[in-house]
Amino acid sequence: MQDFKKIHDELLYKSKSLRFLNSEIIQNGIIEIEKPRMDFFFFMIKTIISQQISDAVSKSIWKKFCNKIPEESKKISFFKNEKILVSMIHDIGISRKKISYIKNLYKKLVSKKINIDELLKNKEPIIKKELTKESGIGNWSCDMFLIFFLRRLNVFPESDLIIRKMCNKINYIEKSNISYQKIFSPNLTLFSLHLWKMANRIL
Repeated sequence: MQDFKKIHDELLYKSKSLRFLNSEIIQNGIIEIEKPRMDFFFFMIKTIISQQISDAVSKSIWKKFCNKIPEESKKISFFKNEKILVSMIHDIGISRKKISYIKNLYKKLVSKKINIDELLKNKEPIIKKELTKESGIGNWSCDMFLIFFLRRLNVFPESDLIIRKMCNKINYIEKSNISYQKIFSPNLTLFSLHLWKMANRIL
């Protein structure tokens, strides 16, 4: 079990020389990562939906999809075949390309060409290397998986637009070129969550 209070205190200690950032982390309060209530396939559907669209649109599409499926059934076994899967996703507002990504992932998981249980025994670099071989799964999607599904604590999603904007904004305010990964490791995941939360107020 993760001690999120301890991590919060460590982030405050490491940011104490950065007055603006420190005050924002204090304002955010303790952030925790909830355990996922879905399996790997459902999580990746959610992640693929979220790619390159606004958070509001992503949430709207995901809600449409979830409304078709009982809360306790968010597992790949809910889809008895590919036809049922396609019938669930074709009219919720996602592109044909994203549908093809989801179908491809479904086929690989059902056929065991991707053995997720074996894959998750590896460390982050190997997991990312293997997952990014699949269509529609890039570095950003892998980082979201590591953060929100596996709840790994030292992930810094550099490819995320909001994270980049926030780092630049803080550098400007603090009048410094901050080495975020060096300072906040091994708690980069929670630091990133703070940046996302701060962005709602600052950007």
